[in-house]
Amino acid sequence: MFQPQMYLNGLAETVDFFSKKFENMDTEELWVAHVTADLRCLKIVGYDGSHSSANVSIRAIVSDALNLKSAGIILAHNHSNDDPTPGSADRNVTSLVSEIASELNFTLLDHLIFGGRKWTSMRRSGLL
Repeated sequence: MFQPQMYLNGLAETVDFFSKKFENMDTEELWVAHVTADLRCLKIVGYDGSHSSANVSIRAIVSDALNLKSAGIILAHNHSNDDPTPGSADRNVTSLVSEIASELNFTLLDHLIFGGRKWTSMRRSGLL
């Protein structure tokens, strides 16, 4: 559960935090962590999805980042088919959010995709 002074220090801690959100999920969801420069969470926002996709409101994500003065954001979502391999839609959204963030002076730190007990970091995979 999000706590006001929670920090997401490193990939392992971030994966552990988000993996709990996707346990036993049969629909896709998107979660966005807004963080300060020292990785303190400012806010975590969830977006509901369907069995095959997470509803992504890039406008809402960017608006929250600007209003919160986020230094960075972390996207995390699940694939209901238990395969964490990024699809073309995942790569496109990641690229678009990264470009917008860069233009508006915050950073997309990572986009994590969970599938069952497996996960993929788009940054670690070189896709971000």
